[in-house]
Amino acid sequence: FGTAVTEDVTIDSNQINNGSYAIYWRGGSTTTQEKNTTVTNNVINGFAYYGVYFYYTDSLIFDNNDMEQLTTATSFCYGIYTYYNNNTKVRGNRLELHNTTTNYGIMIGRYAGADNEVSNNMIVTSDNALATNTVYGIYVNYALNTKIYHNSVNIRTGSPSFSRALYITGSTSTLYGNVDIRNNIFSNIAGGYASYVTAGASTTFLSNLDYNIYFSTGTNVINYNNINYTSLAAYQTATLK
Repeated sequence: FGTAVTEDVTIDSNQINNGSYAIYWRGGSTTTQEKNTTVTNNVINGFAYYGVYFYYTDSLIFDNNDMEQLTTATSFCYGIYTYYNNNTKVRGNRLELHNTTTNYGIMIGRYAGADNEVSNNMIVTSDNALATNTVYGIYVNYALNTKIYHNSVNIRTGSPSFSRALYITGSTSTLYGNVDIRNNIFSNIAGGYASYVTAGASTTFLSNLDYNIYFSTGTNVINYNNINYTSLAAYQTATLK
């Protein structure tokens, strides 16, 4: 949509097939946002690069959609890409990827506003044996007032060093913070990390990181503030968290 602002659009109960992007929805800037977009109960299949792409939106609801990537996809992929969005809800979606290279499940980028929520989603990254690059299940790239609850993430292939079921980058800036991550399952059967929290996100950025289940077939299950931990117990002992 470029710089033209639309409001109060609902996309419900459709079959959306193929395309580089199944849905592309973009406002003009952080002050010119698409408002009150609702995308619910759709079947979204056969996309190549982006399942859905939402940039510069306010009060987006993306709920209860069933998504599966093209099984022969070869390029990088974002399943659910959300960036510079305010008051966003991403809930109850199923996502499965299949491409042969870098793939990301849900991108949570630069969220703002008073109430953001990513919850009850099932995210399964690529099963392709050629996908040995970077793979993130839920990727938090700075956010404000965001709840991440009751999601299930399974990393199936990827680099042991750069596959992460949960990957969090953050900052001590007051523009970001109050990110609450609880009651999720983060699994990595590609030998990488179940959770990786960078130094910037390990201070005041996170309000909660608790009651989650972590599993990895690799040596290191968690990296927190640039330190590897081989188990949840080792992490809890060292950090008192």
